[in-house]
Amino acid sequence: MMVELKNEHPSLFPWLLPYPGDWHFCLNLHPVYKKIYFDAGLIDLAPLMGYPHDATILKEGTNFRRNNLFKLRVWEAMFRFQLKLFWKSGGLPFLDAAAATELEEEVRRAERPGPPADGDTVDQAELPARVQAVLDALGVDLDGLYVAFMVWGKKASESKKTWRFWWDYVHQEGLAYVSLFLAIRTGNWNLKMAVYVKLAPLVRSQDRTHYQQLVPIHLADMQAWPSYVVRALANGAWVANLSGRPHVCLGKDECHECLVNLNVKGASHNAVSSENLQIMTNTLPYIGEAVKNVHQQVDGLGRRNVVDDKESSNEGTQRYSEINIQNATNHLLEHGWLSPELVPPEQDRLGHLFKATVATKDS
Repeated sequence: MMVELKNEHPSLFPWLLPYPGDWHFCLNLHPVYKKIYFDAGLIDLAPLMGYPHDATILKEGTNFRRNNLFKLRVWEAMFRFQLKLFWKSGGLPFLDAAAATELEEEVRRAERPGPPADGDTVDQAELPARVQAVLDALGVDLDGLYVAFMVWGKKASESKKTWRFWWDYVHQEGLAYVSLFLAIRTGNWNLKMAVYVKLAPLVRSQDRTHYQQLVPIHLADMQAWPSYVVRALANGAWVANLSGRPHVCLGKDECHECLVNLNVKGASHNAVSSENLQIMTNTLPYIGEAVKNVHQQVDGLGRRNVVDDKESSNEGTQRYSEINIQNATNHLLEHGWLSPELVPPEQDRLGHLFKATVATKDS
């Protein structure tokens, strides 16, 4: 509405700088991904992620947290699946059999869910360093490994339609969504702007009327706004951190939903009673801490007041996510027919991830 007003009466609103809600953009991408990927096979992985077989909550798309977790986990599972196929295809010609086995075993040990005290399990936080140590000992260049993987995947995409569909999901559209969410949570302005460029064609192609206008306007505005405004945004003024812990930043619109909108609705609908006063009293310390954190960020011209809290992550949730991701990865390996080697050229069709159903123009 504000964008339309400024477009109609630019002389009356020279001070108005429209800014799209980043979290709402993330939320409104759910129907886009559901329309493209769910019926193509992605929804079949829902039971392995702890959702009912009908996956109603995912199909409705109203619960951001559950839908977001599903997309993050299923994207990682699909990425791991592609890496494992690369591994099995003999995509490491610069390693002999013994070296490849040693590297694979190190990764497998790290994948097994369990507490770090388990002698056969590597702490997830130690995985990058452990794998890098093995790579260094074997004389393997990680950049070279990545290049070999990408060349292998793109070569298969040239002749395999279904493979290309899911390869592009992992490395293009799906990666863009994951990157947008991570950009918000970490307050990474440059990553956020790069993702907007990637997502602009997607929302246009899916007729998202509102965002197919907002996204290009926002990208253009960043080239025209006063430099001090853009600099403040780049320094972190586009997000807020209510708790002071790392990786939990919220978009400004998300903060409004969590705090202002919620509190106003509560104040206008809740009658004065001893029970409601007790609830309000219990939440005041949290509200006060949140206000203090936001105030410090505003005083710092956007610099976030984040402490280095290594205990801030929920290890139980991470372990549960790891189990779900591994289940989905194994299911893809055992039941999917996506492997390029399994589909002869004469039978190649764009089809369902787990079934023999071939895509049509009407499907």
